[in-house]
Amino acid sequence: MNLFEINKNITTKFILPMICENSITYNNILNKTFLSAYIADYELPEFDDNIILVRLNPMQSGITKNKCIKEYKVNKHFVYVYEIPENYQNDYKLILKDKYSLISENYKNKLLSFWTIDNHSKLFYILYKELFKYQEKDTISVLNWKLPVMSPRKEIYWRV
Repeated sequence: MNLFEINKNITTKFILPMICENSITYNNILNKTFLSAYIADYELPEFDDNIILVRLNPMQSGITKNKCIKEYKVNKHFVYVYEIPENYQNDYKLILKDKYSLISENYKNKLLSFWTIDNHSKLFYILYKELFKYQEKDTISVLNWKLPVMSPRKEIYWRV
């Protein structure tokens, strides 16, 4: 799977795995009923800095390890709010600053496992870019693209 070809935002790609059980992979979540994940709801600022999942149907049990702190429905969308786990708070802050290579080794492993990705992927390069620092540019094909940036509002807010 090429993570960067799926039509999902940076929150889904880098922050969603924080609340998932270790045995869960993207196959268990990214289906026709999963719309996206965000870290804020523009119309409900009290949920800023939480993980907000937006789905077309109710959430299955056993996917997340964290307890949902709020559920609500907007039109036909089921919305679930989860706190950022305490053990990933620093990783969360680094991701918001686009400092992917500085996140903890524990969370890097979780990301690679969640997306079932090996060390020949763009995600691996993003997480371990220091390993590639001295390589010749033409010997590493993954260097021909830009790092994802968290700042665009559509990457963060739902209902902008």
